[in-house]
Amino acid sequence: MKSIKFNFLETEELRELIEKVYFENNNGRKPNNINQSLKLNYDSVFYKILLGMDYKVKIKSDIIDGTMLFDVKENETYIDLIPTNMFCVKEDGKYSFY
Repeated sequence: MKSIKFNFLETEELRELIEKVYFENNNGRKPNNINQSLKLNYDSVFYKILLGMDYKVKIKSDIIDGTMLFDVKENETYIDLIPTNMFCVKEDGKYSFY
């Protein structure tokens, strides 16, 4: 499957997602079933780019060392970006994914 890489500027939204998924009683490991995702509304530039494409998304950010990988799930009014990396390590205020 192909992937596309974005620089994600909403760092607080991303930080909250990472903390909930990987560190809320999980010690850096993604649980099998997660309810959290990044929601891209229909007025987002990312929504317009990803609509109808069968891609994985790699996100870069100031708080990520490397990239974070997401699956894309389309809905009628938004797109869910669902984290797929199994492990996350937090070091010096940055997150690394494996």
